[in-house]
Amino acid sequence: MRRAVLALAMIGACMVVAQADALANEGRILRLKTLPPEDAMTLGAIVAPPSVTLIKTPRGGVLLAGPSDAIDRVERFIRRFDGRDPARRVWVRPLQHAEAHHIADLVREMAPSLKGLGQLIVDERTNRLVIVATRSAYHIIDKLVRHIDVPAAEDDVPVHIKTISDQDAEEIARTLQARRQGFGGHKKAKKRR
Repeated sequence: MRRAVLALAMIGACMVVAQADALANEGRILRLKTLPPEDAMTLGAIVAPPSVTLIKTPRGGVLLAGPSDAIDRVERFIRRFDGRDPARRVWVRPLQHAEAHHIADLVREMAPSLKGLGQLIVDERTNRLVIVATRSAYHIIDKLVRHIDVPAAEDDVPVHIKTISDQDAEEIARTLQARRQGFGGHKKAKKRR
């Protein structure tokens, strides 16, 4: 029988309690170099499964609790961004009309010069772009995203659908053809009797 244990992590004057399964779960404090804990938690949430809990610690770290393989994956992902340029921050850009991976591809195509300035991460679960960049690069990327993430043109055209019989279809076709001819189309010559 599995027994649950409470793992206590003493951090300064604060105590963080995380429930862990004695056989498969663990707790780990991730000490950060340059990345703010809020940014680390935002990044970690992208790859963390529901079984992993991320908690900000008072000394600028993040406590990760959950299965060790999942914690390893989250830690590796966060470490990719920690220790780099401290001017880089993490911004989350929710999208309203387009899919995040399409927007990311378009931004990468339109602004190849941003490659060294920032990084786009697609969070498909929430349809958001996570942008790791300097403030100036973020503003350029955000401006591009605002121009791309707009409603599709066909959404603005009202569509009416009506079920008709074959006989009605033939009558509608004759009417449309007559109207088209009346609006500058080829007119049939009138038969003289």
